[in-house]
Amino acid sequence: MNRFLNSWCVVLSLLWLIAAGCDGMTAPKQSAPVTITVDRMIEQTDLVVVRAHVVFPGERKVHLWQKTDSETAAVQPDPKTGMAECEVLLVADVIKTGEASHARWLHAIRNRTGQAGGPATHVIPGDSKLADLLQIQIQSGDYQFGQEIEVAIFHDEPLRLRIE
Repeated sequence: MNRFLNSWCVVLSLLWLIAAGCDGMTAPKQSAPVTITVDRMIEQTDLVVVRAHVVFPGERKVHLWQKTDSETAAVQPDPKTGMAECEVLLVADVIKTGEASHARWLHAIRNRTGQAGGPATHVIPGDSKLADLLQIQIQSGDYQFGQEIEVAIFHDEPLRLRIE
């Protein structure tokens, strides 16, 4: 009888592994743990607002950095769902001061408990437009923990995101 139960347990275990996508030699297949949904809220010649909604399981650190500055936020999961959420907010606009034009650039991480990030201002050279200085790179999709994601390029400096 014990032999029969042991054999039956082995068969059930193999069926469970096959159903989970495991071939016996590799770990079960899993979907990517980080999902990003990009919303290009405003795209005008002198104003760009982009929000990236980021969802992942558990508690993680979210890093957003450019060559000259960086932000890090510890994002806690919702106790009911176990899923953590945050937003990466990008805002760029043009302001005129006398004859010169400047681009204000804000990138921030927002979550349930606060915000990390702040603005910077850059002179717009010559007849350049905001579109000449800013290219939004991030796309909606699934990503892995630790993956470096290029969010945008502003003034020839990439802005990157990583969830660890």
